[in-house]
Amino acid sequence: MGEPLTYGSIRQFYVADDRTGRPIKHLPLSNFYRNEFTDRNGNVWKTSEHFYQAHKAANNYDFEKIRDCDSPNKAKRIGQTITIRSGWNMERLNVMRQALDLKFQVGRPEGAFLLLTDGILAEGNTWGDRFWGVDLNTGKGDNWLGILLMARREYMRSELDGDPSHQLTLPLPGHGY
Repeated sequence: MGEPLTYGSIRQFYVADDRTGRPIKHLPLSNFYRNEFTDRNGNVWKTSEHFYQAHKAANNYDFEKIRDCDSPNKAKRIGQTITIRSGWNMERLNVMRQALDLKFQVGRPEGAFLLLTDGILAEGNTWGDRFWGVDLNTGKGDNWLGILLMARREYMRSELDGDPSHQLTLPLPGHGY
């Protein structure tokens, strides 16, 4: 499958413009990375950001509007304006886990990319979101996206090793990795 990446951590999930620092190309670990996948209901998703934002919706109209929009930026913007379904804060980690399970699978290029990060801590974001990532300016954050990525990677590794029942124990935020 190739040699694992050798960096100690992955702190940025995109390639940035040298002048502006803005993303010009999203890498597979980013929820904005374009890779279609199909869920168990037959819905096709352009990105994991589309999947996550649509599942916040309290109604089918908003769900479909997000699913069908043309970019992950637009999906996020729409997701910030809709009525959010009841219990969302209790479900958001599970929804993100589902998105990552669908996106990163053995046999898909994204899955191969994730497996190549074996032994590397995923902890990036530059937008200051301390729930999903680590603020790269302060080093603080719960890093739930990174934790879920690493858990998915461990599960995929166990599938390849012939032990799909293996479960990674997730740390509590702020208690190390």
